[in-house]
Amino acid sequence: MELRSGYQRRDAASLINSLPLSSVDVTITSPPYGAMKDYGDKKQIGYGQSYEDYLTALSKTLGQLYARTKDTGSLWVVVDTFKEKAQIRVLPFDLADRLKEFGWQLQDVVIWNKTKTLPWSRPGQFRRTFEYILFFGKSKGFKYFINRIKEPDNLKEWWVKYPERYSPEGKVPSAIWTFPIPVQGSWSKVDFRHFCPFPAALVERILLLTTEAGDWVLDPFAGSGMVLAQAKVMGRKFIGCDVNGAFRKQFHGVVARHIGEKWSKKKKLLAKTDANRQLLAETIRKLRQVKFPKALFKELRKALGAKELSGVKAILAKAVPLNGNSSKHSFSHVLVYFLCNREAPSSLIEGEARKLVLKAPLSKYGISSEVNVERIDRFWKSRDGCLLAGQPLFVYPEGKTHFAQSEIKIVEGGALTIPPWKRLPPIVTNIEVRQKPVRTWVPEKLDT
Repeated sequence: MELRSGYQRRDAASLINSLPLSSVDVTITSPPYGAMKDYGDKKQIGYGQSYEDYLTALSKTLGQLYARTKDTGSLWVVVDTFKEKAQIRVLPFDLADRLKEFGWQLQDVVIWNKTKTLPWSRPGQFRRTFEYILFFGKSKGFKYFINRIKEPDNLKEWWVKYPERYSPEGKVPSAIWTFPIPVQGSWSKVDFRHFCPFPAALVERILLLTTEAGDWVLDPFAGSGMVLAQAKVMGRKFIGCDVNGAFRKQFHGVVARHIGEKWSKKKKLLAKTDANRQLLAETIRKLRQVKFPKALFKELRKALGAKELSGVKAILAKAVPLNGNSSKHSFSHVLVYFLCNREAPSSLIEGEARKLVLKAPLSKYGISSEVNVERIDRFWKSRDGCLLAGQPLFVYPEGKTHFAQSEIKIVEGGALTIPPWKRLPPIVTNIEVRQKPVRTWVPEKLDT
């Protein structure tokens, strides 16, 4: 059977059984909530069934998806606990146990904070403004593009001074996702009705995380069709169904058009976020490159003592392209030169420094390096020193590695005037960074 994108009116089990083996990339769905809702069809799951019968039918239906899913695929099920006969049914956890028997591997449980819900009251139970999202993988090789959804904003100001502790692409989102449910009824500008419609942004996040353009997206309990509509605008192929024909009509008449209209504006926002993420990554990498020799000096001081390093006049760090011997985790190669007077124990400093760069914390900077100790009165006339002639170099005094104090150029055969230092020797490098500590990352060039 050749798959064709579309929203069908049929029951979930029959659609799933009709799918070719290993054809689906991701399934995103929210099944009927037990006996709570009547969707008006004899083949519906949940309504009129006991909890055990409902759980069996639901797990069997989703379990059959395992064979229809590619090895790189995943399953996302939005499901909640509910109260029945004066007791809580822990459906998310019961369902996860059942699906394990079919081969599905539970990867994570996300809390979806809906921020609001339908008004109701029940003794012994608080108002429910969240649901569970169960994330299953078919194998260890499931698609997972985490860098696409990392958050490049709202970073604490510490990221500027401690760039080695922050991912260049931003923060991994927490397991609590806040996406308000769409407004419905007379308060909404869009005329559609559903018991619990998905927010488009929630679906967008899962699709960014687990799929690529052209991948197949399935929702066997499609409801309003939000999953299918979002998949369509993002260039994914989609297929879904529901037993309620009114939902299918609503999808074609309202939902697909509404999501399409919103997407052009959302694409611009995503592009801006991607640009912010790239700028953040570039800045964090530069901060790491400049801080690396400073961190090395501090580790040397711990190992050798301040007295042995008193002859160090400056540290020169030159970032160069990665070579073939660099680790796959490295983003930069840096040549580090300790420029010392003739009394400094050059061999001792060089030997210890070369050991330290291979161990934590320096090994966590993502930087491969070569360390040499040179006499400062000879360096500028050496081959390496002459190669720096005419290049812009930036000076970072007394450990202030997040903001270059000055820019200089060395004349061939000339020497750099090094001011005396108190705490830390000046860092001289070909990397320019001028980043003041800020609480959030908002690049000015994107906000003008």
